[in-house]
Amino acid sequence: MSEQRLFKVTTQISDENIGIRVGEPSLKRKELGLSTWGSSTVLANHLHRVPMQFKSATNHDGAEETASPSIDVLELGAGTGLVGIAAAAVWQANVMLTDVKGVVPNLAANVALNAKLLARSGAHGYAGTLDWGSPDVLIPHGSTRSMDPQSLVSKPKVILAADTIYSEEIPAAFVNVVNLWLDRSSTSRLIMAYPMRVACLDHIRELWQRLEDAGLHAIDEGREEVGVEWDDERLHEWSVWKWHDVTDT
Repeated sequence: MSEQRLFKVTTQISDENIGIRVGEPSLKRKELGLSTWGSSTVLANHLHRVPMQFKSATNHDGAEETASPSIDVLELGAGTGLVGIAAAAVWQANVMLTDVKGVVPNLAANVALNAKLLARSGAHGYAGTLDWGSPDVLIPHGSTRSMDPQSLVSKPKVILAADTIYSEEIPAAFVNVVNLWLDRSSTSRLIMAYPMRVACLDHIRELWQRLEDAGLHAIDEGREEVGVEWDDERLHEWSVWKWHDVTDT
């Protein structure tokens, strides 16, 4: 059984917000992605400040109609899907929300739970498995066919990640995934948020260095506190990145 939670997310229209429902299984098991974390609300409510335009959102029926959907936005470590669903609605985009295999069924259910919202926005959400140990293999939920970066007509223009930096092996794996999947254009963006947990500060510093070494640089950043209702570090940091010295031809 799942407990449903309603989150309000700010849109591009001033003083307007949308409601996104996500299910969180009452039996959490070991998967961290079955809970919604504070960084997800921070990132979801920051998206309207980063204007993006996409051309590929079309009138597909159903969140998982095709094994090879056009992907505007890729979310890494999507968890319950709040950020990716918000991105689809706010940007009117096709968004692929990914996580490890055990998390994806609940992720797909949450995409379906918000199908009417996405339809009103002319947007589409898809769920899929992307294990960072095999970063070039993405398996859409319900499909036996995998996708890889080279098989796409165009790579995602945006990668999103909320609260994915929590252990020492993450920075290298994360940057590897970004390198493989993020389209190398001047308008591409990596947008992420994470809590400023003391135990993870070295991992965050390493992540920034690795991103810069990979050719990305931060063009905007900030910090925000979440409310006391979140049983975690209250201070969160967000940042927006682009490729350095990339020009479109």
